[in-house]
Amino acid sequence: MIITLKTEVIEVPPTECEDVDDTGSPDVKAELPSHLSITKDVMERCIHLLSDPSLRLRLKVLDVLELCVQVLSERENEVLPMAHRCWPALLQRLTADDPLAVLRAFRHWSQLARRHPPVV
Repeated sequence: MIITLKTEVIEVPPTECEDVDDTGSPDVKAELPSHLSITKDVMERCIHLLSDPSLRLRLKVLDVLELCVQVLSERENEVLPMAHRCWPALLQRLTADDPLAVLRAFRHWSQLARRHPPVV
């Protein structure tokens, strides 16, 4: 007995969850919009200023970092590495600093924790 099978090619349209413009390369990182790139640069440059002897400067830097987290919060894959980078300096402010700086550092940390639970 001989059985013959016909093969037919059916093109299936992509579903809503599939990306039509997929490049096929998972290692390709999309370029950040300019406002996020600038914010990330500002945050990078501010981290080392958290150890400055001037209380006034440390307080300003904590305010700037808080604003940077607000801007970067739309991209969790960008804000979490930055939070990791600033954690040692922030921890220093939380444990051994002027009470006003401790309060500001705690406010910054709580904002991070509220917006991005994996930080905690």
